[in-house]
Amino acid sequence: MVYSTLSFLLLSLSLLPCFAESDAAAKGRAKAEELRYLSSVYGGLIQLNSTGYDYFVLDYPRPYTLVVLFNADPKKYKCGPCEDISMIMKQVIYSYSEVGGDLPYTSPEGVRSRAVFFAQMEYKPENQALFKQHGFASVPNLLVTHPKSVVFDGESFFFKREDAWEFHAGSEIHPHKVLEFINNRASRNVIDIIG
Repeated sequence: MVYSTLSFLLLSLSLLPCFAESDAAAKGRAKAEELRYLSSVYGGLIQLNSTGYDYFVLDYPRPYTLVVLFNADPKKYKCGPCEDISMIMKQVIYSYSEVGGDLPYTSPEGVRSRAVFFAQMEYKPENQALFKQHGFASVPNLLVTHPKSVVFDGESFFFKREDAWEFHAGSEIHPHKVLEFINNRASRNVIDIIG
C-alpha cells in the first residue's frame, strides 16, 4: 500500500511540469492572439504604454517577436526622422502582413520563426522613464525583442545592442535596410512589396 501510494505521488509530481508547460503555452498563445487582434485594430502598429510594454515584452511566456518603435510625435517635436520612420514602418508592416508575418513560419529548409508583431511606444510624459531606462537619449529607436531578450533589473532595461537601431538626424533611412534589419533579427525573409 505504501509502495503504491509513493509510486502514485512520484508519478503525479513528474507530470506537474507537463501541466505547467501546457498552461504556459496556452497563455503564450492567448497573448499572441491578443496581439493579432490589437494589430488589426491599430492597422498593424500597436500603440503601447508602459503597462503594455511590461505585459507583451517582459512577461512570459511570449512565443513571438515584437518589434518596438520608440518614437515621438513628429509635429509636436519637429522630428523629421520620426516622420520618416513612421512612413517606412507602415511599408514594412504591410510587407509582413501580406505574407502572414503575424503567424509562426517554417522555411523550406526547416528553420522555424516566431510570429512577428509591431508596436510603437510614443515619447510622452508617462513613458519618459521607460525611454530613459532603455538608455535612449533621442528618438527614433527600433528594438527587435525576442523571448527573454529584454531584462529589467528594477532600474534599467538590458538588451543586446545589435537588436536596437538608433536613427540619427541627417542620416537617410531606407525601407529595405529597415526590413533587412528586422528580418535578420526575426529570422524571416520578407521582401519589400511596395519598394
